[in-house]
Amino acid sequence: MLSAKAMWLADESVALAEALRTYGGYLHIEPHNQITLHMAAYLKNVGAIYLSSSALSSELSNPASHTAVKTSQLISARVARHAGLTQVASILDDYYQRSIPGDQLTSIFQITNAWVSCRQMKPYRQPLSISDAKVALRQRAEMCWSDPNLVEHFIACYPEANEA
Repeated sequence: MLSAKAMWLADESVALAEALRTYGGYLHIEPHNQITLHMAAYLKNVGAIYLSSSALSSELSNPASHTAVKTSQLISARVARHAGLTQVASILDDYYQRSIPGDQLTSIFQITNAWVSCRQMKPYRQPLSISDAKVALRQRAEMCWSDPNLVEHFIACYPEANEA
């Protein structure tokens, strides 16, 4: 469904699932929690199938685009909830908030998603360099949007973050 809507959405979900698997390995996350994160990666963008092509191809430059994206995030969480995936729904409800999540899995998802989002090509921008992606993660920590200790752990452990 995602690739039919916009290939970059499907690519982002695949990249996020792989990044979560890699980083989860460094954290020694239990297999059932790895599955939860993996499912959250694939369901995260499902609500975007309801967005217009123009909303998907532009940055959140106006309130209408911001509202549309927020709605798509709520739809993704609702899909998970209706499928009985309560923990996945909880992650999808909270990861995008501009605050440090109270749940460890959501924090892991949030930081990994921010990294993947920075490094992915978007219709409205080129991927950020590794150096700029690290700056973006650290800025999130400084603003108390992401757990500073987990951000530094991610940067220290995640293989791609150590390439530059």
